[in-house]
Amino acid sequence: MNASNTPWTVLPHVAPASDDDVRDIEALLARRAPETLPVSADRIRDRIDRYRVIRDGGRVAATAALHPVNGGRIELRSVAVGDGFGGQGYGTQIVRALQQETARAGRDLVCATMSPGFFERLGFERAPLAVVPDKPDRLRWPAERPRVAMSWTPDRLARPERNDHVETGLRRSA
Repeated sequence: MNASNTPWTVLPHVAPASDDDVRDIEALLARRAPETLPVSADRIRDRIDRYRVIRDGGRVAATAALHPVNGGRIELRSVAVGDGFGGQGYGTQIVRALQQETARAGRDLVCATMSPGFFERLGFERAPLAVVPDKPDRLRWPAERPRVAMSWTPDRLARPERNDHVETGLRRSA
């Protein structure tokens, strides 16, 4: 069977962000507002080790970041998929990769979102808003779409949703 007949295509992998990605991440987060909060290039650069990206065609197609918080938890922030890359599984892929990274550290993952359904499909559960650290920049969230706190624990890896492409890096071709 040649490559054109195979029912699978390889997804780009999740990688640590580099200084070369800072401007792309900044622009991506600004374009995705208000679903994600804009972050300055300086702040991204200062915390570049916390960011992960998926690159496709030389561009940052998706990004997300992990930030340690009190109580032994890690906060998932800045989850965004770029224009033209939606519907390709990149959002799911990057969150799943960070769930696995968090599980290896034995920590719980929390986030605040305006899209709780997306996170529920990835095994997150709604949680009290107090599990997510409050910051002044969160005041910019629109009142008509309030943020929802979500929580995920590593024991959920034992009962994952069916997402073959997430675990293998493959997805079915159309």
